[in-house]
Amino acid sequence: MLQGITWYHHATVLLRRENLAVYIDPWQIPAESPAADIILITHEHYDHYSPPDIRQLSKENTQVVVPRSMLGQTAANAHAMKPGETVKLGQVTITAVPAYNLRKTFHPLHQCWLGYVVEIAGVRYYHAGDTDLTPEMREVRANVVFLPVSGTYTMDAAQAAQAALAIRPNLAIPIHWGKVVGDERDARQFVEKVGATAQILEKARSY
Repeated sequence: MLQGITWYHHATVLLRRENLAVYIDPWQIPAESPAADIILITHEHYDHYSPPDIRQLSKENTQVVVPRSMLGQTAANAHAMKPGETVKLGQVTITAVPAYNLRKTFHPLHQCWLGYVVEIAGVRYYHAGDTDLTPEMREVRANVVFLPVSGTYTMDAAQAAQAALAIRPNLAIPIHWGKVVGDERDARQFVEKVGATAQILEKARSY
């Protein structure tokens, strides 16, 4: 399940399968990083939506996917999605999942910001975006999940562990720690609560 995954830091993930490079929330990407076939943006906050990184990673046929609230902020040909929608881009199937706070105000439900389930070659990856533990998240089915664990702006490690135990993936990876908010203690707490299917990834290492 680890094959083809790179977690750069924070919420930035690269999936490489079937000769494709799919980035989710690229931010402060190294200059030598491979060009993107698809870029998914979960929402418009600076640590998830970075126009310079999108420009750096884009080639002529790169496709960008954004929430509908971001129409007009990105490339004119960007694919805009709302929660519950599915789009197929070549070999990649993308389903938009709601991402929002329940009692905080940082990521309100009405913005319709997103997490994504990305299916490539029969493997389903779920990147939750910036979210609390929502009822919709409990219904996600995926082989690999990337869940925020830092609290403050998102769910904390204990809530993220509840999400992982509800989804029951083959592999659960803690993200959204170590840069803006949260630290390795949050990631370790998540792993302790989830058990053998959880793993902390090394930053910027390609597996």
